[in-house]
Amino acid sequence: MVNGTGVTLMYQGITADEKYFVSFLIPVNAPFLSEFIGVPLAATSEEFDAYYQNVNERINTAAPDEFTPSLNAIDELISSIVIVEK
Repeated sequence: MVNGTGVTLMYQGITADEKYFVSFLIPVNAPFLSEFIGVPLAATSEEFDAYYQNVNERINTAAPDEFTPSLNAIDELISSIVIVEK
């Protein structure tokens, strides 16, 4: 059950030269999830699955600017990272 509007964005990838694995966990706020707070607990596994799918669908269809910070800003931040070998 959703009990807050905070979520964690996870990014994982490999650098273009395939030398490094890069991973980030970034906390973001998703205020639109408040619509799911306080929804009664599901009585059956089917009801829980439906609830879970509704929450995931809402997250997956949200515009980048519905998150704080914006997912576009996070993409820009991650894209700006340069890994330099010594």
